Amino acid sequence: MNQALFRLAVVICLVAAGGLCFHRFACDMPSAEDAGPHPRPVTLGEYLEGLALSTDLQARLESTQRRVQARDAVVTELLAGRLTLLEAAARFGELNAGMPETRDRVMRAYPGAPYRVALCRQVIEQARSVLLVRAPEQVERVVARLEAELQAHMECEAGLRLP
Repeated sequence: MNQALFRLAVVICLVAAGGLCFHRFACDMPSAEDAGPHPRPVTLGEYLEGLALSTDLQARLESTQRRVQARDAVVTELLAGRLTLLEAAARFGELNAGMPETRDRVMRAYPGAPYRVALCRQVIEQARSVLLVRAPEQVERVVARLEAELQAHMECEAGLRLP
């Protein structure tokens, strides 16, 4: 009888230990710090926040892509002779309108220069980049012409005015 009671106690202990292990490893949800490499289930609120952020980022990406394409079109028109440097700079300014971070980035790239001059410099640099790919043999000539055009406007009594 002692052996039967002893075996019963061992079985009960093993079942209890198994139950504790099951509870610990299968039922406990890890905290954010303990999550490790396994993703934790998200709440509906977290999911909706992520969805809103994703939608916002997608809209900003599309807006940025449209502005880049528009700037490329402006530079193409400039290089084809259908726009002057000042007209191209004015269009860059229009593309930057309503985007203070873009205006700030342009101003940081050309410290000390008025915004109109910084836009002209941005157009010239964009033209240089395009020409390096499309027609590297024309880079020096075209950039020199654009720099001379900018210098002439800066020396003019009326000053540099974008159309």
